[in-house]
Amino acid sequence: MKTYNLESTISHNLQRNITYRKSTIADAEQIVKWRNQENIYKWFINRRTITLQEHINWFNNNVLNEKVIQFIFSADEKDIGVFSFGELNYIDKNCEYEIYIGEQDFFGKGIGTLVTKSALKIAFNELNMHKVYLRVYSENIGAVKAYRNSGFTVEGVLKEQVFINNKYFDIIMMSVINEV
Repeated sequence: MKTYNLESTISHNLQRNITYRKSTIADAEQIVKWRNQENIYKWFINRRTITLQEHINWFNNNVLNEKVIQFIFSADEKDIGVFSFGELNYIDKNCEYEIYIGEQDFFGKGIGTLVTKSALKIAFNELNMHKVYLRVYSENIGAVKAYRNSGFTVEGVLKEQVFINNKYFDIIMMSVINEV
């Protein structure tokens, strides 16, 4: 399987070989394991755990049908997270971006920013997208910072969009436009 090296170095002088590859059905168990960690799924718009069968069904309906392009990224040959492009609109040339790091040892090391910058190159240069957008909880400060550092800007805020534990939270809409 073809893997790709990411071009930049990671912040804090953490030297690691970061690569990515397209996900396969063989990654399903690992993805479900990562996805079902509370510190991961609490930031998803769909805030719940999923079963292996639900993920396999989603993969078959979305990834295999090319509605979503999903990648696994690795550090020093260890799979550590997922990024994807969904809501692929080849007419208007835009898509939605998602990312999460599943291995807690790699949180807060700049890897999300590095992967996101490389993902944007894929979106713009390989998928020929004009715009990449995302949704993020306003309370997910680390993610908002990583997205800003990757070139995303705020387009708007969906005020009190979600209700969690008897409190409403905002969703920030962010995007980056290919200026080329």
